[in-house]
Amino acid sequence: MTPRISFAIPYFQGKNFLLNTLRSVQAQTDPNWEVVVVDDAGPDDASQVVASLNDPRISYVRELKNVGLAANWNRSLAATTAPYVTILHADDILLPNYAAMMLQLLDANPRAAASHCGVEIIDELGAPKRTVVDFVKKVIMPKGSSDIISSGEAGAVRLLRGSWIYCPTICYRRACFPESGFDSQWGFVVDLDLLVRFMLTEHSIAGRSEVGLQYRRHDDAQTSILTKSLIRFQEELTYYDRVALVARQHGWERLEIVARRAAMVRLHAAYHGLMLLLHGDLGGARRAIALGIKGTKNGTLS
Repeated sequence: MTPRISFAIPYFQGKNFLLNTLRSVQAQTDPNWEVVVVDDAGPDDASQVVASLNDPRISYVRELKNVGLAANWNRSLAATTAPYVTILHADDILLPNYAAMMLQLLDANPRAAASHCGVEIIDELGAPKRTVVDFVKKVIMPKGSSDIISSGEAGAVRLLRGSWIYCPTICYRRACFPESGFDSQWGFVVDLDLLVRFMLTEHSIAGRSEVGLQYRRHDDAQTSILTKSLIRFQEELTYYDRVALVARQHGWERLEIVARRAAMVRLHAAYHGLMLLLHGDLGGARRAIALGIKGTKNGTLS
């Protein structure tokens, strides 16, 4: 049977998390899927984990050289075959309804380049977790029981006001994927960049608030590492500056204003700085708050 949806799992380390992720794919109500785990030459070989499941729908590829996040995502995408593909994080958990929901959304919205759904936040042990960031995302996320359609300038504005779409919930329509793939200049805003590019090229994004994935927040996650180092805030601010330039070229004045302000990114940086201050990291607090107030300068748009 030819799979209708692929799960491309970029992997570096964390075999126990990966095993639970793979089992959650196996539990899908729609069995018409494939999984390819692409190991980016990490320190924690997971070939035995994949082999232990003895499922012909799951394959494993280990790269000889580490190529970084965006390049590994592109390799993972290229290794799959289905018309719809999800870049699934190796530490997250799909709920059984995920695949069926994504297929229904993309079938019902043929102009949509991608679909997405709601999440539950869990910690490293799988227990529910609450954070200020996720509370804000929940407030910002559009509400309602009908499909959430984001497109054009309005969709891009709504997304840049607060990045409320969780990356591992996104299922892409392969036919709409740009030839250039994910942009390797980014290490954090890779998914946001692609969604905005879709909207700039007259594609839409279809979503639902229904929960289809458990999103794991823990200290070893890439998001946590980039937040602690402040790299994520520097990159986000640089990216927003570039979006402002592209928006001006498109004549999208509202998007240019929202991108120039980068209000939510600045508030998040300042909030992170206050948390660092409370934990006694004066240097980190000073740098984070400065990013929130002053921002950062980027080069010219390539």
